[in-house]
Amino acid sequence: MSSIDSTDRLKESFRNFRDYPMNLVDSKSSHTSDVELRQTLEEARNVEFSVVPRPIDFVEMWDGDQDPQEIKVTDLAKHTSSNRKDPKSRFIFIRSGSKFGCSKEQLCQILTYHQVPPSFLDLVFTFRQRVGTGSLYGQEDTLLEAQNKRLEIRSLGRSGSILQHWFSLQTVEGPESNDEKPWLIRQAAVYHSFDIVTGRAVYIIAADDETLSERVRGMLLFRTSLFTGSQADGPVPTTIATSFGATLSTHLEHFRWCEESWRDYAQHAFQYVTEIDPKPVPTTSDRGPFPLPHSRSEPRDPACEKLRHLGISIDRLEEGLLAIKQNDLVLDSIVRHYKDLLSMPEVLNAMNGESCADIARFFEQTSTIKMNLRCNQLRIETVKRITQDRRDLMKACLSFQNMETKMTRVRTSEWIPQETSQMKIITLVTLIFLPGTFVATLMSSPSSPCPPQTQPPASWSTPASQDTFDNWIFILSLPAGITAFVIGALFVLRRMGNGSKVFPWFTSGKGGNLTDSIAEGHHQRDELEKDQFELPLSTSRYMD
Repeated sequence: MSSIDSTDRLKESFRNFRDYPMNLVDSKSSHTSDVELRQTLEEARNVEFSVVPRPIDFVEMWDGDQDPQEIKVTDLAKHTSSNRKDPKSRFIFIRSGSKFGCSKEQLCQILTYHQVPPSFLDLVFTFRQRVGTGSLYGQEDTLLEAQNKRLEIRSLGRSGSILQHWFSLQTVEGPESNDEKPWLIRQAAVYHSFDIVTGRAVYIIAADDETLSERVRGMLLFRTSLFTGSQADGPVPTTIATSFGATLSTHLEHFRWCEESWRDYAQHAFQYVTEIDPKPVPTTSDRGPFPLPHSRSEPRDPACEKLRHLGISIDRLEEGLLAIKQNDLVLDSIVRHYKDLLSMPEVLNAMNGESCADIARFFEQTSTIKMNLRCNQLRIETVKRITQDRRDLMKACLSFQNMETKMTRVRTSEWIPQETSQMKIITLVTLIFLPGTFVATLMSSPSSPCPPQTQPPASWSTPASQDTFDNWIFILSLPAGITAFVIGALFVLRRMGNGSKVFPWFTSGKGGNLTDSIAEGHHQRDELEKDQFELPLSTSRYMD
């Protein structure tokens, strides 16, 4: 197949960019997956993408340039309308926060023009929690003769012999010095292709913040000569080896980005956990590295808030551990990919043995970054265990406190019947002596007011008044005696435990007599004391 046919194929594919990924010249994915991805893109047009086209950051580097060229591209068709070849290196930065920083048509144009496999877009949607579980790494090299002829486009400087892979990396971003924002896990999806014949490289970086793009821009400014061959005394022609070394340096910048902040993350989480008092007492420290949303209308229990914060901290630490493990797997896959490539005769012949130092440096620094990731993984695992122990200890303290509260209620339930019994005895004694006291008090006072006299009136000493007095004594004494006898009999029967048989209504509140209530209270106290002695020894030492 001629290069002209390949150019026509690319132009036809680019005209049908809205059908991506079904319009690719040489797609290795199944037709079913391509149809599903196209439907996903169409459904996400107004949800995941910008409605109107927005400028996309392009950084292009040409042979002999002193500085990288930063361009805002809104229409890729106009940007590539000239017959100029592709730059030596092209970096495309796409913002993928709450929405993509471009329209769906712009993204399809970029992916079609560079013939990016659809698996990369599936990876981008995966870390945005859009489609399936996906994968963290993918590769698709076109080094065989039958493959590279279909993608050879000489007018653009493309040989068709491409090393390409795509991967996802994650890092953690902490708050500023006086900021109370929580730590957040940031993700980035990177596509990279390298032409093994012409040395041209393409990077597409989709990240949800500007940190990675700023790092890459800084690296390009600092090491421009590595990409373009520019020197103070004039440009030096770049070779495949130098371009490949620039590619490896860019990878190292990605790797450092995914490794640097995890140490601070583990240290911050450790400081927060150690400041939490495991005893369930009110404190003023309610915020942590992973604060929870809370409704102001609901009252907050300090102990429950501590447990909630510890629980959410454990969940966030688990997410951090998962991100570190995924980064380690991605780095292993990339290193294995390059080791396999360097064992192929086509790659070795293209390098001519000139990039051995860059390759050795890449493998050495990647090994160091992987070791740092695993050390940070151990730190986070240690903090997670400390957090779990602190949460378990706090649960034990709360359980012990609740048990003590229940025992106090049981003791109170024992004292109440005893005090009630004593009050009934006092009431009984009062009822026995009250009638006589009432009669004596009544008889010692005059029945009607009369003027003061030095001698008692004669009417009081008459036989008629004496009879009236005797009748009053008989009338009042007889009911008082009967009342005292009945109350005494009831009290004796209740103390003997037979009150419920003679008088069913004269019982305790639950239907049993007073003796049964006291026995039940003693039984509950014995059960609680038994549970208290069965507490684990590891918990009892914190109860002081």
